[in-house]
Amino acid sequence: MKGPQSEPLLHINSPRNGRRAASLSLALSANGLAHRVYVPLWKFLKRNVLGDLAFDSPKCSRTYWLGPTELLLTDNIKEARARELRREKTIYVSFTTGARFDYQFANRAFLPILFHPTLLNEDAYRHASSLRANKARPITLLFVGNSSEGSYGEPLPNGLMNRYEILKSVRGHAVPTWIFPATYSDLRASIDSGLTKKRPVWVDTKHFKIPSEEWLGLLSESSYFLAAPGVTYPYCHNLNEAMACGAVPVLQHEMLYDPPLVNGENCITFSNDATLSAAVASLFHVESDTWSKQSVNAHEYHDEYLSYKRLGRLIECFKALKEVAVLELKMAGRITQ
Repeated sequence: MKGPQSEPLLHINSPRNGRRAASLSLALSANGLAHRVYVPLWKFLKRNVLGDLAFDSPKCSRTYWLGPTELLLTDNIKEARARELRREKTIYVSFTTGARFDYQFANRAFLPILFHPTLLNEDAYRHASSLRANKARPITLLFVGNSSEGSYGEPLPNGLMNRYEILKSVRGHAVPTWIFPATYSDLRASIDSGLTKKRPVWVDTKHFKIPSEEWLGLLSESSYFLAAPGVTYPYCHNLNEAMACGAVPVLQHEMLYDPPLVNGENCITFSNDATLSAAVASLFHVESDTWSKQSVNAHEYHDEYLSYKRLGRLIECFKALKEVAVLELKMAGRITQ
């Protein structure tokens, strides 16, 4: 029988648009790790753009059977437990998180989300890091994303406001009033006029999208970024991209990161409609030295805990722990009660 192969094998059964497999595969490639992705027939036949990003990542090769491997990354709990009994190195990737964290294995790590798959490469991360040093930030507070009730109006647990509720809240803010640009040209005009220094900006991508080549640069023009939740869970790639560019996140779910983000240190927090309004108003009175420290801290937090580099470090450390067979890796997923 053929012995185990040394390249990590990625086995993600989740049918979620191929995005989860893509993110892991691209992160492995960004770390310079050659790996294989198991592609069952149904996934190959129903592949899509995001799935193809996984299959086509630079260090990836496809395999159509699950053979012996020295390291398996899988979201299949039965497979992970079977390999644990055989003392075979396995990273169990879990996409469901409890009110805090409900781990199933003793050894665990947390990496909730990465850059969007279309940006998940070493060059994009390097570019974001270079932009972090930008001190000319003509936008005090920015939000960019789809805000439709149909996509982002689902109730979230633990009293968290979903994105649509946050949109309704900010529309009612009297001071400062938000800017809602209708086109990208409108946004740039508001920036050039200096208006975005005095008023927060909400860009709804239902109306227009930020050109992909301008996205990281726009984040680096922003002092703060409103990190509204994703579709069914609080984590969203926008927060990672913003922090990587030195924008400080404004959010309600700081406790759902591990370690938690800290208000006033590497983020700004709110808990409800009233405190969101107060938090937004306070941002226009922050001293430049205070923001600079927050920005550095946000970037450093991202680099340590939210970057693709964390996956590489975790794998390196895990492989060195001879007595540990399974590492549970928590990634973005639905938050249960």
